Amino acid sequence: MDEVDNLLSDLTSQMSSVGIAGYQGKCTLCKQNIINKGTYVEASGLRWHKPCFVCSDCKADLTQDGYYELNKKLYCKTHYVERSCDKCATCNQPISDQILTALGGQYHPECFKCVECQSGLHGKTYFGEAFKSYCEPCYHKKFAPKCAACSKDIIAAGENSFCVRAFDNRYHSECYKCVVCSVPFSNDEGKGAIQHKGQLYCKTHYQTVSDS
Repeated sequence: MDEVDNLLSDLTSQMSSVGIAGYQGKCTLCKQNIINKGTYVEASGLRWHKPCFVCSDCKADLTQDGYYELNKKLYCKTHYVERSCDKCATCNQPISDQILTALGGQYHPECFKCVECQSGLHGKTYFGEAFKSYCEPCYHKKFAPKCAACSKDIIAAGENSFCVRAFDNRYHSECYKCVVCSVPFSNDEGKGAIQHKGQLYCKTHYQTVSDS
């Protein structure tokens, strides 16, 4: 009914305006009569008094810099962007140009940074953990397991990428060796690791330390 009532109201208003000299229709914003040419702005098939042709948010004059329409309302460029564009997951500001999508969010490319060191991640290798972004060094530092022998990170790539699990610990493959003679352990009979007081020994040197 509201739409019908509005149509009837507009029709009644138009009929009552018949005969008014210079009548140009109704202003879309204030609904008052527009009298004489040159006193109004026409856009999107509608008319406004020039003073009424303003941004719906900031009331800036739209006759000079142009207008943008959204949901049947007029906006300046700033507020059109603010209302229509995605918001950056970091700064919460509208993204009007290049958009970067990662970890389930949208970012300005310059806002997509490592949460630890704040280095930019655009175009670089990054890792996500709990919806947070990390550069490769910070990710390994924070999340990579440590080798029980050398205490360094066991990372997913590079020369130290392989690890051995033993005695509820992890070791770089090259660190999985006797602490005395540095002979690597293997699955061959008599060549496996023996743990003693947190250290790994071959069979020969385990007998030495265990007897002492």
